[in-house]
Amino acid sequence: MSTLVIVVLLLFLATMVTLYTATTSVREQQVSANQYRADQALSAANAGLDFAYAYYEKNAGPDADMDGVVDALVVPTGLLLGENLQVSTVVTYTDGDPTVDRNGDGDPTNDALDRPHTITAQGFSDDSSATRTISIEVDVFSVIPPSGFPGFPLVAKSISASGGNFSIINRFSNATIWTGGDSTTLGSAETYIWNPMDPPVTREDYIDISGSPDPNLVLHASYSQGGLNSDVMEGDDNLTNMTPDEFFQNFLVEDRATLKAFAESIGQVYDASTTSWDDLINDGVKGLVWMDGNWSESGSLSTLGTEQNPITLIVDGNFTTSGTGPGGIEVIGLVYVAGDWDSGGNFEIQGGIIVEGEVDNSGTPTIVFDEALFDGSLGNPPGGLAATLVGTWRDW
Repeated sequence: MSTLVIVVLLLFLATMVTLYTATTSVREQQVSANQYRADQALSAANAGLDFAYAYYEKNAGPDADMDGVVDALVVPTGLLLGENLQVSTVVTYTDGDPTVDRNGDGDPTNDALDRPHTITAQGFSDDSSATRTISIEVDVFSVIPPSGFPGFPLVAKSISASGGNFSIINRFSNATIWTGGDSTTLGSAETYIWNPMDPPVTREDYIDISGSPDPNLVLHASYSQGGLNSDVMEGDDNLTNMTPDEFFQNFLVEDRATLKAFAESIGQVYDASTTSWDDLINDGVKGLVWMDGNWSESGSLSTLGTEQNPITLIVDGNFTTSGTGPGGIEVIGLVYVAGDWDSGGNFEIQGGIIVEGEVDNSGTPTIVFDEALFDGSLGNPPGGLAATLVGTWRDW
């Protein structure tokens, strides 16, 4: 009898141990499965975040087609861990300032230019039982240093003999040309500054580039018949004595290698010998564009850049513009020429140009300074350097 009782007790204990072990094993499997699905969801969310950031960097914002609306992103299946994983990525405005409405549509919460933006990525496990959401705040920064763009429409290390007729207009201040050389060689160049007695009223007045400047909105400052005035800064030894690299970094936020690497990362480094102006137009370039080598363009050229997305065109070589095509703005933004600028024809720039070498003008180019392009108050600043804001990554 006692033996039977002991055997029954032993069997009961063995059964309880077996049940406990089985329950523990099931729980461990459940925990493991839950962790696996949580990892799936986090990995899927990370894939969406990486894709959305690369998209933002490539397009200098969340608006590739530049229609003013945040694009709806679809993460390619190839980026996910398996065919059954689902990822949704949403780009939302998170400025925190409800008064910002750059495109004037009355809605400051969903505009592509109402920076900065928060990229939010939500990832799901293969059975959709687990989900993780992570986000990061991003913005678009200028290639211009925090100190700002020099208030001169034309900056050049030197200016050679000129038989052309520059028109340089700055209705924001009394500065037009800054050079390390002798600007009297500009020949028939004419400069215009704002009229303090009758300043422009509308933005269109400030940046009017068509025809002869309205005499009511500008003062005829310096020209060949009347001599130079204080709007022209010439013979600046600081410019003359700078090395090419010092000159570059004096006006741009990073060195050559860094900016070229960024342009390369967004697919906007071009070979000047095989690239035409129309190629850039067809590619829909935006932000920073790097042209490798000496570049020559002529004829009637379409406009690169917009006021909301001004371009920064860096020509790493000599830049030749010629032709007598119909008038029109060729560049809205900043042009930086690492070599010489041989200017012919009627090339027009709204913004400014910096020439590391020499300016030789034989045409009738027009440069109208646009201060608002460089402070980013109209949309993206020139250059479109996308970056994350420190400390904004979060998964809660």
